[in-house]
Amino acid sequence: MVEAEFTLPAVDCDGCFRGIEMVSRIEKGIIAVKGVKGSQLVVITWDEAETNRDSVVSWLTRIGYEPAGSVN
Repeated sequence: MVEAEFTLPAVDCDGCFRGIEMVSRIEKGIIAVKGVKGSQLVVITWDEAETNRDSVVSWLTRIGYEPAGSVN
């Protein structure tokens, strides 16, 4: 399992986080998505055997939340 934080400039409300969380349920390898309230920061956990960081970034970009960069 891998966990990373991403800054998503397109996030402007808690509803955005809920939308990302809902869509993550159908994305292979994504285990958890947690938005940090009052920020544009999201913590994503994924299964390394099923996906990787580049795929997670591509997925976020495809759904309209291109990361500005990763925090860790």
